[in-house]
Amino acid sequence: MSAHPSSAAAPPRAVSERSRAPAVGMRVINVGLFPPPYGGVSIHLQRLLQRLQTAGVDCLLIDLSGSPKRQPGVVTWTWTTAVLRLLLTRRSIVHFHNFSPRNTILFWLLSLRHRTILSWHNERFLDELNEAFPLGRRVAKALLRRVGCIVVDSQKSLELARQIVSDSSRITLIPEFLEPASVPPLTNRNVLELRSSHRFLLSSNAFRIAFHRGQDLYGLDLLVELMRRLVHERQLDAALAFLLPGESESEYFAEIRREVDRHDLTSRVLFVTRPLEEAASLWRISDVVVRATNTDGNSLSVMEALSMGVPVVASDCVDRPDGAVTFRTRDIDDLEAKVADVLTRSDEYRRRVASLPPLDNGARFLELYEGMGMRGSL
Repeated sequence: MSAHPSSAAAPPRAVSERSRAPAVGMRVINVGLFPPPYGGVSIHLQRLLQRLQTAGVDCLLIDLSGSPKRQPGVVTWTWTTAVLRLLLTRRSIVHFHNFSPRNTILFWLLSLRHRTILSWHNERFLDELNEAFPLGRRVAKALLRRVGCIVVDSQKSLELARQIVSDSSRITLIPEFLEPASVPPLTNRNVLELRSSHRFLLSSNAFRIAFHRGQDLYGLDLLVELMRRLVHERQLDAALAFLLPGESESEYFAEIRREVDRHDLTSRVLFVTRPLEEAASLWRISDVVVRATNTDGNSLSVMEALSMGVPVVASDCVDRPDGAVTFRTRDIDDLEAKVADVLTRSDEYRRRVASLPPLDNGARFLELYEGMGMRGSL
């Protein structure tokens, strides 16, 4: 086993829509976030825009982040401005990625002019609807039935969506993962030093500290305890790089840092609070990517790592793709056992991941748009 087996990880599988003929008369408008901020949805939309542009599609991305962008095909508007402009623009396919129950009336209003698609990027949509007051919940569910197509990214989300939209033909399951066009070399000096100083490198990520049902959504607390056990009980020379680009110094984050210090892990646990040019550059040099969430969508980091031939250990809070090793959600004993097994049998796990079929879904999104009747019909 080489000192850093991940350094030889396979590059992302080649993906391209260049061979496809541009869709005649197609106009696609996506509404959501464009990085920064960096998160699974914003990166998904960044890559989706690139695929549409490469395929010669007339497209626009409306960025609701409030942070102006200088990117061809991207405009930064408020949600109010976006609605007003969409009411005045020519008939298009409008794909929303900004679900909340209060937005459903606007989705319905815009569906009177456009052909509309709504993506639910995780399974929390049903909780959000159920938390609304009864009349608002009934109205929101009724309005959602007017959306032309609803896209979900997992079988579990599909089953939840069927509780809201009885016409299953209007629900489409497409995992949101789109492979990066290229992965630049990692240049973060602190991460590179961490990698070169330790036998094993674990990596994980979150956009910011968040909680779900009173628990640490991304499992930072679990990861600190995992590192304590790997290093001090199993005597493994391991380190952890955790991407956290949207976090300021919250009290909980300060508490996590204190736990790192208390367990003498300061030289082994690195929180990267500035965005990397491409997060996949970290997965590529890692021995294992850990996803310790207690709820999730079709995690971008999980899919990216697997597409690059890197083993993944992820919670079983949602369905995970073939090749991912799952542990019982919030079960530190099971997490420790699974990660330790992957680290000690790294070559075997890498061979398994390398045999996986391509995971990219770019062609399926293009087919979805074409299936909405956009060939010369808008």
